[in-house]
Amino acid sequence: MLSGFPTGFEARAAEDTLCYRIAADAARELLAEPAGLRFVARSLLEPWAEAAVRPRPRRPTTRPSSR
Repeated sequence: MLSGFPTGFEARAAEDTLCYRIAADAARELLAEPAGLRFVARSLLEPWAEAAVRPRPRRPTTRPSSR
């Protein structure tokens, strides 16, 4: 949405959700500041960082059918 290209996806909320539409001029002004750009970058990276830290479930060493 920030690029001006079509989004290419549809979002659906699992529960009641309130969304705000921010004028492009206001968004550009905020993103021109280092703090605004840092916020967006961290928002995009946090889910990936959390997934990297979260331990993965262990897989069984033998198949249940081989017992």
